[in-house]
Amino acid sequence: MNKKHIFSFFLVFIILFNFVGAIQCSEGETKNYTCPDGTEVGWCHCNSENLFICVNSPENSCPITEEYVPGELILGFNEGISKEQAEELIEQLDLTLKQDSDLWNLNVLVINVPVGEEQTWIKTLEQESIVDYAELNGIVHAHEPEDTKNYNYIYYIIGAIILIIIIGFLLKNRKN
Repeated sequence: MNKKHIFSFFLVFIILFNFVGAIQCSEGETKNYTCPDGTEVGWCHCNSENLFICVNSPENSCPITEEYVPGELILGFNEGISKEQAEELIEQLDLTLKQDSDLWNLNVLVINVPVGEEQTWIKTLEQESIVDYAELNGIVHAHEPEDTKNYNYIYYIIGAIILIIIIGFLLKNRKN
């Protein structure tokens, strides 16, 4: 092996060592993801083998500001109240039922109220003796389950491939 090969080997070794060293961490070390609203949520944590374990989609952990369907409320009625009694109350207040929202088996109705007056109607409806609760018709976003994977093993595989190539190159040149 001549000096040129030795220099090349050490140069690649130093680069490879720095590359692999950059992905290692100290146990307990964490990396955070910054949500659009500025909130930071956990993204990666360092395990006992000094490797980062990261969440696939940290944005799924961001807080969601309350969203609701404008002009709609969910009304829960006390046990023993009939659907007819509930509908009668809604008519007395000049409100309407949302079409295609038959949840009465849960003692619940979805009603329409004037947009922008949802909070006022919640206070008014909660005063009625047959109403158990009144709330905004919230919008819920379903997220995929958070899947944690250790992406660091890919670096070891890349490092092993590079090392095999270097050893093959050195052995080939040694025979010449």
